[in-house]
Amino acid sequence: MEKDPASHNCEVYQLDSVVKDFARTSGLFPAEELIVRKYETAIAAARVLDLGVGGGRTASYLLSRCGSYRAIDYSSAMISACRSRFPECASCVFVVGDARDLSAYPAGGFDFILFSYNGLDYVGHEDRLQVLAEIRRVLSPGGLFFFSTHSLHAYPFPDSEVQARNKHVELDVLRRQGWYHLIDYYAAVVTYYIYPDVQTRQLEKAGFEVIEVLDLAAQPFNFSTPPNDWMVHFLCRQSTA
Repeated sequence: MEKDPASHNCEVYQLDSVVKDFARTSGLFPAEELIVRKYETAIAAARVLDLGVGGGRTASYLLSRCGSYRAIDYSSAMISACRSRFPECASCVFVVGDARDLSAYPAGGFDFILFSYNGLDYVGHEDRLQVLAEIRRVLSPGGLFFFSTHSLHAYPFPDSEVQARNKHVELDVLRRQGWYHLIDYYAAVVTYYIYPDVQTRQLEKAGFEVIEVLDLAAQPFNFSTPPNDWMVHFLCRQSTA
């Protein structure tokens, strides 16, 4: 691919058909429901940053349940959709922004940072590490970072057509590094998949402490016998070590 994953994927998320699809989505995943209920009191007073807000699925829940709310997305079309969906919000609530560069926000400026629906997976590997560094900088001491990511345990894909899109995969490289850019069920998007144990180490190296890891059913992730779920949720905070 000529373009890097972030540039390519951002173009996809500008497409009218994709934006309309995201703007129609609502409700939370089971793991999201569990975490926002478990930390309801903390979120009620929190300064929330919703990264990769898309069509506003998570905004529907968080806007009325937190101390203050800001949301960014690198797709201007997604931000326009959010502003149309929530016309009562000031223009500064939903803004075009890039999680790789949060310099517009002060260090420790947010108490709860969300990057839902695997939004972290739509940039390249080095960009991903940059995003984690930026999130750690703007997360307040004791604050929470909650996100989901694609699990490499879902590969190889059971769907033969989807599996055929991934002829580029070098299995020795995949196994050695523990992550890989795959073309999954949404064929237009280059997607970062990672083994959850490798994700844990990546977070620790980036300066985070992992608090909880949840599978698709919102159960504690079984690292000993990993399920082939396509999505895993991580709850973290800054490491004090």
